[in-house]
Amino acid sequence: MLQHWLMDRFPLLLASTMVGLLTSLSDLCGPATGGRAIARTSWRPCRPLWFFQPYLMGINRQPRLSHVQARAVSDANQETAEDAIDWEDIQASLGGDQDAFARLVARYQQLIAGYMWRFTRHHSLWEELIQDVFVEAYVSLPTYKRRSPWSHWLKCIATRVGYRFWRQRQRREPEVALDESTLAVAVVDHECSATDAAELVHFLLGRLSPRDRLVMTLSYLESHSIQQIAELTGWSSTMVKVQMHRARKRLKTLCSELEIEL
Repeated sequence: MLQHWLMDRFPLLLASTMVGLLTSLSDLCGPATGGRAIARTSWRPCRPLWFFQPYLMGINRQPRLSHVQARAVSDANQETAEDAIDWEDIQASLGGDQDAFARLVARYQQLIAGYMWRFTRHHSLWEELIQDVFVEAYVSLPTYKRRSPWSHWLKCIATRVGYRFWRQRQRREPEVALDESTLAVAVVDHECSATDAAELVHFLLGRLSPRDRLVMTLSYLESHSIQQIAELTGWSSTMVKVQMHRARKRLKTLCSELEIEL
């Protein structure tokens, strides 16, 4: 029993040594063979086993990870590996290898395409925004210092590109058009399909200012936290909180004017 307990907590060599030591101590302190105890007159009584327990517990024991912790470690290792690959391609691109940046584009084109769909529903404009993101990333590539993963750095550029697009668009087209039938269904029946609901949300957000629209999009459509929004926009966390509070009030007022219940 004691041997098994030690084997679980020590390496093989140390376990065999400790088992032999404690066996000798047990022979000295415990009853001898034949059922009679050995007289203890010429030696000090040895320590009981519980005395050694604080020194034995926890030595060379590897903590067990839960499934969630193990998954987090696995994801972190995967992100580290991807970051290393991205860094190699970035260094190669800065050295003049055009194929290296093409690999970066191919690796993150789908991510940026899905993200830029939040900023426009016009297919031609959407493609232009995607191209603008990678062009700006290529021009700004020497400024990347690897303080964060390249995917996060790229998404910050995409946020700036989309926000700039909204500001320029607002000067030419202050409001986003919406099909009257979609609005009628939302107002009268309070029921609509997933596609109509997406168009309705896009319409309502389009009636907000670019700054309000950005924080609402990042918070509710992209599910980012206050800190993440601050990192993507370059604003302070306090500014993000204030802007989000104002955006909620304006959106609530807008829905009230249109008699829409969200």
